[in-house]
Amino acid sequence: MTTLAITIAVAAVVTVWWRWDSRPIELDELRARYALPASRFVPLAGVDTHIVDEGPRAGPVLILLHGNANSLLIWNDWARAFVAAGYRVIRFDMPPYGLSGLAPDGRHGVAATHAALIELMDREDVSRAVLIGTANGGPPAAWLAFTHPDRVAGLVFVNTPFYPPTHNTDTLNGQRLARAYVFPYFGRPWFADWLYVRELAGRGQAIDTRLASHVHDILRRADVPDALALYGSSYSFAEPRWNPDKLSNRDMLARIAAPTLIMWGSLSLLPDSEAARLADTMHNAQPRVRVYPEGGHWLPIYRPSETAADVLSFLADVPGFATQQATP
Repeated sequence: MTTLAITIAVAAVVTVWWRWDSRPIELDELRARYALPASRFVPLAGVDTHIVDEGPRAGPVLILLHGNANSLLIWNDWARAFVAAGYRVIRFDMPPYGLSGLAPDGRHGVAATHAALIELMDREDVSRAVLIGTANGGPPAAWLAFTHPDRVAGLVFVNTPFYPPTHNTDTLNGQRLARAYVFPYFGRPWFADWLYVRELAGRGQAIDTRLASHVHDILRRADVPDALALYGSSYSFAEPRWNPDKLSNRDMLARIAAPTLIMWGSLSLLPDSEAARLADTMHNAQPRVRVYPEGGHWLPIYRPSETAADVLSFLADVPGFATQQATP
């Protein structure tokens, strides 16, 4: 074959692969591919929501909230560790992410997740729980602790942003530019999301290819052209019913008294100085702070045995919670 013929053949193969790899994916296909044995789909806040409920029914309850551009699969390692320790672990895909549907009114974000949390606890007969939120899963957990303090025994925040970022914004800006000027015209190739997962997991970490493929797939959902934009901001909670005084995140955090663990990776999208800032704001909660050198933004997949053990150590000291713990 001539050099020209080889070049044309390679270009054709790359083009076919690119078109297939960046094509939009329907929600039904995603559900068939990624649903877990314990997966259920229930209506929460008007949305067909993917939930997974594992562990002893009578065990103390942990509710896990993932962040933007992710799903409940990020919790797999932690969920196994918590269930093995005797906890009941409930996690769900925050719409419009993962395998959950879309809100009929198109409203997603902190207020919608807050409402879903209340309905979830009522539906699953959970009177009180410790809420664990990573990244943008943290703010709705915090607001629930503020609006329903009797239902939140404790909080764990993992690289949670409560204020607009002012540092380390290169990755965020790069994603915005790619979403605006590249993906709409050329599709979203696998390697772009592999690099994204690598950045958020922590440089030098072994990347779970299934997780990278999953993130790639859920960000190509045919019904969600821009998942990051559709979820909205986590820096304020404007729902009048729950925030009639129009409190800021700072004011809300300062009034929370639930025991709190703040976990941060030194390679997070947000500088670890934010962990100290959050701890200072939440002085009434007397929070513990744990910073992980070389830990990334998606901390639950960074040294999962060590990080899960740190959470379990915290849970053992939550008043009125660990005493209910079932024997593994």
